Amino acid sequence: MFNVFTSERLLIRNANETDIEYIMDLENQDENKGFVYNESFETHLKQIKSENELLFIVEEAKSKDKVGFILSVVDELSDVFELRRIVIEKKSLGYGTEVIKGLMKYAFNNGETNRFWLDAFSNNDKGIHIYEKLGMTREGILREAHKVDGKYIDLIVFSILKSEFKE
Repeated sequence: MFNVFTSERLLIRNANETDIEYIMDLENQDENKGFVYNESFETHLKQIKSENELLFIVEEAKSKDKVGFILSVVDELSDVFELRRIVIEKKSLGYGTEVIKGLMKYAFNNGETNRFWLDAFSNNDKGIHIYEKLGMTREGILREAHKVDGKYIDLIVFSILKSEFKE
């Protein structure tokens, strides 16, 4: 259904079973686990085999070193593309911005996607900065939507429409 895409410095490819250990390791790293869910090997394997879930690995184009992963969900009935999870291992290099912009371009140019959306924990300042910088609209807040380490955290919903997207 969807093909691999590249950005300026990165290659984004479909994940395979041998990537699951790497994905789970990233989810469990202290700097990431407060912002993303940790899922089982079996769940990630189902995502790889799914028709509407897209589990991608992010690699540096030149070295082919893995630097992160993306989980997205496509709702073809409503022409909606959801960025469910992104984790970039090499921080502060602009890879997150580059990947999300490439993913938006990919979503809007490959198929009938009209709406690209995501939600972010309200304490994810770096992510929120990226989403706003890329022109996403803050749609609303799901108050105390998740409990993390015994504390309730708000979720902020962001989206961008195909008509708003500027490559």
